[in-house]
Amino acid sequence: MGRRKTPIDWKTYNNTLVNRGKNIAEFVKFFKNEKLFEKEKKKMNDGKNGHPFEYADRMFVLLAVIKAITQKGFRFIEGFSFLLFDNVPDHNTIWRRVGKIDPKIIKKASTAKKSKTIDIILDATGISVNGTNVWIDEKYNLHRKRSWVKLHLCIDANTKEIISVNVLDKRTHEGESKEFNKIVSGAQKKSKVKKVYADGAYDSKKNFEFCKAECVEPVIKIRRNSVNPVHKKKMHNEHLEHRGKEPPPLSFRDEEVIRQTFWKAFVEKKNYGKRSGIEGVIGSFKRFFGENVGSKIRKNIENELLIRCSVWNLMVG
Repeated sequence: MGRRKTPIDWKTYNNTLVNRGKNIAEFVKFFKNEKLFEKEKKKMNDGKNGHPFEYADRMFVLLAVIKAITQKGFRFIEGFSFLLFDNVPDHNTIWRRVGKIDPKIIKKASTAKKSKTIDIILDATGISVNGTNVWIDEKYNLHRKRSWVKLHLCIDANTKEIISVNVLDKRTHEGESKEFNKIVSGAQKKSKVKKVYADGAYDSKKNFEFCKAECVEPVIKIRRNSVNPVHKKKMHNEHLEHRGKEPPPLSFRDEEVIRQTFWKAFVEKKNYGKRSGIEGVIGSFKRFFGENVGSKIRKNIENELLIRCSVWNLMVG
């Protein structure tokens, strides 16, 4: 492993970590507003048939954020809630209401800043659904079927904030055109995307054509096994031109393959090394929140991961 080219600025690094905790504290202080709780609860009960709501959704968004930070169960969250509220719901109510929270309400907890143009980085990571059983399975030689989901992330290359996120099934490939279009379009709703950095998993003709149509510059690594066929196609076109025939045009992806033939020059020109920034984000994300989720129901799993992404943006924002 090579030595760092630049020394670590420990003062800046320490202040960054302190500010993450400070940002969370300010969010809890701002979100814990009894007047807003009562106002939202009154709006929720307006025209409602049956027993009225006793607690506002705002309370459960706050408790869900605290749960994401502490990584504790709902019984602990019930007890911890007495520090914040006088009238505290029981753990079953917290579990039920957190599972029913609309993802749009959860996303309001995010403070991702909007800028005119941004460069984005894409990647996905696995989150285990039953990861707590790994040690038990190894001890008793059990062969339990593993279950996990993919967290498909799109981050701002400069601020490291999560701009767009999708939760995928373990069999869904994050690089397929449908998922690529979805997550890039989600980022474009917030800011104008100038460049998209991604590894070879996103290398496909449809993804390059989508970037061309959206006026986004793709900085995507080409798979090695596609280099020779493209060069043969180029040589064939040159042969046709030499014979006075019009060759078929190369696709946008084929042109990118030719540009990446000189890989080192491509890395320096396009600053492809910026893509590694998402590896650090994923590593920090998993160290802070863990590599597994406590929820088992699909909707609850998605909500739990969306809350974690919102908390991440609160910390780095």
